[in-house]
Amino acid sequence: MVIRKLQPKALIAVSGPDIRWVGNESGFAREGESSVRMGEGKTIWYPAECDVSIRPGWFYHENEDGKVKGIDHLMDIYFKSVGRNSVLLLNVPPDRRGRFADPDVQRLKAFGETIRGLYANAVAKGRIAGGAPSVCEFGGTRSVTLADVREDIAQGERVKAYRVDVRTGGAWRTVARGTVIGQRNLFRIAEVTADAARLVIDRCAGEPLVDWGVYRATPVGPWGMPVRSLPLTPGKPASASVVYANSTQYGGDKAVDGDPNTRWATPDATRACWLEVDLLQEETIGRATISELEPRITKFQIEYRNAADAPWQVAYAGGKAGKAFSADFVPVKARFVRLNILDATFAPTIWEFELYAPK
Repeated sequence: MVIRKLQPKALIAVSGPDIRWVGNESGFAREGESSVRMGEGKTIWYPAECDVSIRPGWFYHENEDGKVKGIDHLMDIYFKSVGRNSVLLLNVPPDRRGRFADPDVQRLKAFGETIRGLYANAVAKGRIAGGAPSVCEFGGTRSVTLADVREDIAQGERVKAYRVDVRTGGAWRTVARGTVIGQRNLFRIAEVTADAARLVIDRCAGEPLVDWGVYRATPVGPWGMPVRSLPLTPGKPASASVVYANSTQYGGDKAVDGDPNTRWATPDATRACWLEVDLLQEETIGRATISELEPRITKFQIEYRNAADAPWQVAYAGGKAGKAFSADFVPVKARFVRLNILDATFAPTIWEFELYAPK
């Protein structure tokens, strides 16, 4: 192969032998993205690459100088690519001079500064090598807004399930959980005050070798987005009453995956249906957003409960939703939340359904 001959250390991507395409051009990997795959009857190292452009398209157009992705968007991409054990390939097209355009350069500088700022204020760092949890005492109460977990990939991917807990008010509370770690997993955490943190490995294929840490961002978050406004739903388990053609491409999980380019869709005859989300632990919620493909919902309720066998209670009752619906309501404590669509003009299709802590 010419590439191997001329550049032996070059990595060949997309359908190549070294790096695989993640499957979209939004810069998002899946929760639990693994770098290990079966190939030719054996396990191979085959990490995912997330490709996305800093602009609306892949090439330079002067009329798009004002459409360079903002820091909020770029940081969201960072957390959903690098923060999900994947490689981020950010396309920056040259302009007519053969250089990067000034708006792109300015945004790249701000992007780099923001990423470095994520790790500037460490609350605690630890290492786990063996089965026992790794506990870090803070020596007082500190605010935590970020968890960073990194496996020693020179030894391969070993961790299969883990969680990060913080101790608040004398009790341990899980603030992040995952399956595969790999190179890195990052978690944005709704700001919590604690006096200790621990990493617990629940399942592993061998002795775990993991470095981890918790950090505190500035009060509004280093990427310009209020920490308390981060949605609670991305990546959480979800189920739907009906799915278009029973296709996994349109499953209920697509409405809570944090990707605005995937959607939950229902059969054409559907006028009433529901989407249920398991927040995995009791959370206080006080705001919800709904993004429809087209304005179709005419009546709905946001319902909640704390046990799978408990009756549903109504947190919010609404009429029309639309492409950018948002509503605040009296805060409630809930683990299970259901978007119960009672009526629609045509088959409901939802890009994203998100829940938030109260403002």
